[in-house]
Amino acid sequence: MLHALGDIIAKRYRITAVLGQINTSNTYVAEDFVRNKLIAVKAISLRQMGDWKDFDLLERQAKVLAQIDHPAVPRYIDYFHLDTDRDRAFYLVQQLITGVSLADLVAQGWRTDEIGVRNIALQVLDLLKYLHQQTPPVIHRDIQPANLLRGTDGRISLVDFGSVKATASAAYTGSSTFVGVYGYVPPEQLYGKACFASDLYSLGASLLFVLTGKPPDEFLQDSLKINFRGHVQLSPNFEKWLGKMLEQSSKARFNSASEAIAALRQQKLPSPDLQSKPTTPPARKPQMRPQAASQLHRENLRKQQPIGSRVVVRRDDGSFIVEVPPASRDGQGGMFDFLGVWHRLEIDTQRFIISIDYLDSITSYEGKTKDIIKAECRLEAGYWGETTHSLLIWEGIRAHSFAPKLTSVEKEWLADEILDFLSFLETSRRLDKLIDES
Repeated sequence: MLHALGDIIAKRYRITAVLGQINTSNTYVAEDFVRNKLIAVKAISLRQMGDWKDFDLLERQAKVLAQIDHPAVPRYIDYFHLDTDRDRAFYLVQQLITGVSLADLVAQGWRTDEIGVRNIALQVLDLLKYLHQQTPPVIHRDIQPANLLRGTDGRISLVDFGSVKATASAAYTGSSTFVGVYGYVPPEQLYGKACFASDLYSLGASLLFVLTGKPPDEFLQDSLKINFRGHVQLSPNFEKWLGKMLEQSSKARFNSASEAIAALRQQKLPSPDLQSKPTTPPARKPQMRPQAASQLHRENLRKQQPIGSRVVVRRDDGSFIVEVPPASRDGQGGMFDFLGVWHRLEIDTQRFIISIDYLDSITSYEGKTKDIIKAECRLEAGYWGETTHSLLIWEGIRAHSFAPKLTSVEKEWLADEILDFLSFLETSRRLDKLIDES
């Protein structure tokens, strides 16, 4: 180890914990005296370096992180070197991301269903859309479960940008160095080439691992094509979408992250009996964990989305998101709906946000999830004396009206969905407390 606990680096960072060691690279948790926060520090000793590639990866990661500003990527803070009489050490300082990798979660027995996997996919695709639109575009080249961290709120972060490649165009970028983990690496990358679709393949392989608990190379055929059909139960549309992400030829995959997002959002969420179910149960002591409670809620309490509804609901064990698009131009919406009024509701373990996007102007309200006492569809008198159904979210004695242009059937269904998720959060909290006390 280059440093011991308590060491102070550059008169600013005090080592408080060791996160890990890979080759000659050491990663620490440190206290930043200036920011008064805990941060992450990666360090490499020139003297201990066995391969110049380790320094190249650290320097490349520092350069890329310095130009990236996205909440799903650890924020760049500093990059510097320090000299002693006998050595030179290089340091990369970045935001400390809290969370557990999908690889470790699955190894511990954690599972999620198709809705949860769709949520992960949309989060990572949003990040890939951002990275691929940089100038020059950034291709990660090493998306795998070990580099995807899941926070307690369900948010996904992508780490380890040492393998990134910046390219001047969307065409293939060549490299003499192979990077990535077998099974998660697309065929073209095995030959030292990568493109936007390469990251999509790696994401698809990571999603397959989360769904099945098995590394994707177990599904490889002699032709190096992944064939997962028959090994996991998925809705037909999502199975087709995942299959396109995992096509052997990059030209047969989605052309971009934006295209993959659009295709996924066009799909309706699966009904409970089509939730993905891993074929192999997790090898661990049986316990009623939150994901088990979630499955019970989904099977016993949730109603099917009304036919024809355009409401999009994304849900996993830590977050619940509702997006209500503008009314279609068929005369069914309100006077100004054709201008594009979006309604959005986001609930996680700590907070809830209700927002309205109108003519690129967003108005939002944020509160604490624990203060929500109920959601209901109530019959009320309108401005002209007519009766109308309102979807109300009660924050104590304060009622928030949401998506007023939905039909009464949609409002009743959505109120049940919100109540079910809030009930699940409370059940999960109580189960966690019981497990911790046992």
